[in-house]
Amino acid sequence: MKRGFALIIAIVFVVLIASLGVLAMILSTTASKQSADMYVKDQVEIYAKSFTEYAVLRLLTHDFNTGCLDEINGDSKTYAATKLKLNAKITYYGKIGNCTGISLTGDNKNPSSGTVMIDVFVTNDTNKEILPIRYHKRTLQKL
Repeated sequence: MKRGFALIIAIVFVVLIASLGVLAMILSTTASKQSADMYVKDQVEIYAKSFTEYAVLRLLTHDFNTGCLDEINGDSKTYAATKLKLNAKITYYGKIGNCTGISLTGDNKNPSSGTVMIDVFVTNDTNKEILPIRYHKRTLQKL
């Protein structure tokens, strides 16, 4: 009787230790995944901010007498952990050179004339990644 009871206690003890080991593995994998997700999120936000500044630079150096600059595309090349596609769509308010954007009051003496709205989208190649990334940043800039 004592041997049978000791065997049952030993089996329960082994099952309990194994359950704690599985729980520890699950928690460590979850923490690791969350750390990786936070890293990718920070990286995407930095790329969006950087590409917004690049779009403003392109707008400031663009000759609006030759035409409008409506869209700028780019990618992260090999610097990112995941390959990111960058896209900036530009909306004009008022008249800038030959570009006539959305009129706010109908006259070109409006203080908002020469303002642009830059929508930056950062996405990844969804065929290669488990979770798709899509980040949007909107900026208003006076030129």
